[in-house]
Amino acid sequence: MLWGKVTYPEWTSAFSEGSRVETDWQGGSKVLFLNSENEGMVSTIAENRPNGFMSTKHLGTVSKGVEDLDSEAAKTSARSLENYTLKAVD
Repeated sequence: MLWGKVTYPEWTSAFSEGSRVETDWQGGSKVLFLNSENEGMVSTIAENRPNGFMSTKHLGTVSKGVEDLDSEAAKTSARSLENYTLKAVD
């Protein structure tokens, strides 16, 4: 649900209508998290344990469709991890 090509835009629309993601979700793969104006973040899949754990490492920003890994603004918002741990609950 969280990382499906069709379902990702559905749940992210709650905070960013028109959001999408471009990746294959495999460990080490590049990720583009984008909004409807092609603005967002460049990341990589740090770790993917299916149905258990997903970690993305943010590397930079995307502005007007152009990736930026080097500017101060990109470095300020980058270099962080976003982790999701999934657990089955009754």
